Amino acid sequence: AEYMGEIVREEMSALKEEAEKEFKVLQGIHKDITRVGESLSSLTAQLKENEMVKKELEFLEDDSVVYKLVGPVLVKQEGGEAQANVTKRIDFLNSEIKRLETSLEDLTKRKESKTKKVIELQQQMQAAAQPQKGQ
Repeated sequence: AEYMGEIVREEMSALKEEAEKEFKVLQGIHKDITRVGESLSSLTAQLKENEMVKKELEFLEDDSVVYKLVGPVLVKQEGGEAQANVTKRIDFLNSEIKRLETSLEDLTKRKESKTKKVIELQQQMQAAAQPQKGQ
């Protein structure tokens, strides 16, 4: 019985160590999900802002002069050039948003997988603890 108790303790220790390791990975995934979600929100807000600017620029004639704020200075810019820059920025933001959405999907799948693994380890620890109660 003493030998069996030692085996159970070693098994419990190994399961506990693995569960803690998996839980730390899971915590890291949660942090990454939060970070990606915040970046996604920020980029989405920038996209909306740039779409509004694009709509405003569409009202201008191509030879209109536009002033762009660069740091503390207003810089003169051609209307057509401003529209082209805003369109490029919108394309860039859309591609970044798509990239982050894919990353978020991958992280969510990893989170679900790690959550299952942690639950399985907890169940194994509970099962390993059961025989000790009868002794």
